[in-house]
Amino acid sequence: LDAFDAFCLCNINFSRELLSAAKKTGKPILCDVHCLWDIYDKYNADFMKAADVLFLSNENIIGKEEEFVRKLTDVYPCKIVVVGEGIDGSLLYEREQDRFTMIPSVYTRPVVNTVGAGDALFSAFTHFYIQGATAEDSLRYATVFASYKIGESGASKGFLSEQKLHEIISELSS
Repeated sequence: LDAFDAFCLCNINFSRELLSAAKKTGKPILCDVHCLWDIYDKYNADFMKAADVLFLSNENIIGKEEEFVRKLTDVYPCKIVVVGEGIDGSLLYEREQDRFTMIPSVYTRPVVNTVGAGDALFSAFTHFYIQGATAEDSLRYATVFASYKIGESGASKGFLSEQKLHEIISELSS
């Protein structure tokens, strides 16, 4: 475990037993619990207790995202919560600043298939966040990455190199 900078442990049962070992290292734990509707969800409770950064979809909490995140962070110690909202973008909550920031979606190319969009958002966020980018910048980069990814058909297609991602970000900024 010493070889890793952080731990990405999605809510699949084989990851569950790694949570306590990862927590003991003091390194960041990032978890994606996908769809929640109950902050006391028994299946996801271990992941929510361990996570420094928690990702979830708004699929079951549409229109109640901020309220849900407030309740979630009253119970669990996550420092950062990201709620993916599909075409509307993503909601970022940072505990230290007690701040919500809405990161709008971006258009990089026509949407072909949204399978894997949330995973792309989570993985790209993790990549930049662990490198030292702020949570907000990490989510902005991840939003572009996920937008590009959904321009391909299939969960394993449409991924950008970091260099190509920065080129697209530069084009979007100009």
